[in-house]
Amino acid sequence: MTAPIPIIFGAWKPDQATFQSDALTDALTSLPNRRAFIEALERALDGDVEPRILALFDLDGFKRYNDAYGHPAGDALLTRLSGALGDVVHGHGRAFRLGGDEFCLLLKGRVTTDDALIGAATAALTERGSMFSVTAAHGLATVPDEAATTTAVLQLADQRMYAAKARTSRSTPPRTHDVLMQILSERTPGLLHANGQYGERELLEGVTRLLPLPEDRRCGDELFGRVEQRVHVGSGIAVLVGDHCSHIRS
Repeated sequence: MTAPIPIIFGAWKPDQATFQSDALTDALTSLPNRRAFIEALERALDGDVEPRILALFDLDGFKRYNDAYGHPAGDALLTRLSGALGDVVHGHGRAFRLGGDEFCLLLKGRVTTDDALIGAATAALTERGSMFSVTAAHGLATVPDEAATTTAVLQLADQRMYAAKARTSRSTPPRTHDVLMQILSERTPGLLHANGQYGERELLEGVTRLLPLPEDRRCGDELFGRVEQRVHVGSGIAVLVGDHCSHIRS
């Protein structure tokens, strides 16, 4: 008969510091989380540290990326971007993940929206491929000069961030790849590989596969009309397909 194995209680016990660290860390990205950010922001508002610049970031295009490639790929992207963001601000302040696709920085000193550090942070939160584009919009607020409460400073940065988004959306037309990817994903999901590595020729071939036409008529007016009729996306698709036809002909 095998002798019973003694059970030793209390052999391992995580200390309080471990619990506190876990509570203040985002599990996916290992950046400080929203709770850690609020604590740091409150210290800045109380005057316990020198004035800080709050930079709030929101990703554009992440939802499309997540929907197209799946949640594991989306999580991997967030991890890559957050690592790059942390590297950029090292020595200048702290980076936080607030949740979802929202990030923020608390930076030392006086920084403006045109500062090279903000540009580097925006670039760190940007990733593009042949079939996707994830970028970041931002809004800044000075703590405590421009707001006296956590709610007020977050609202101010948020308002400025969405104003920047609005300016960008008015000045930047939809990317051809993004529009065509959405059409192809909806109509022929098996056409796109998991890594999204399709060039412009493959994109046009995917559209023409939906709309079978003789080879010599695939870049003519008939294709434009057939695209509009079948995919119901308006006359803008004619321009998109025309751009691709011009590229292939050249």
